[in-house]
Amino acid sequence: MNATTVFALSLPFVGVVLVWYMVEVGSFFSYIKKHDPPLWERLGKPSLITNNSIGNSLRFIRSISAGEFSSSAVYSDIQGRVKRIKVLMYVLPLFFIAASIALIFASI
Repeated sequence: MNATTVFALSLPFVGVVLVWYMVEVGSFFSYIKKHDPPLWERLGKPSLITNNSIGNSLRFIRSISAGEFSSSAVYSDIQGRVKRIKVLMYVLPLFFIAASIALIFASI
């Protein structure tokens, strides 16, 4: 099995993980919109589709990476979701890097 075949077979996995990430982030946005409107506004009123800008995404990534949601009791309900979002934020880019390297070496 060559690298191109492995890459093609792994695409459904990436799709599932990407959908999982979007569901987690979408439900997180809904939670903060309902339970912490000032934070939701500070993050730029983020959503998955309608108000999805680079600035909103960067504010969200910075706040998740900084652990802003891990210390507050307000977010105790969604600690698992925050951890899953952090893991998925790192897994997807690493997978694409590994798949790209595999394709480069397969073509040599």
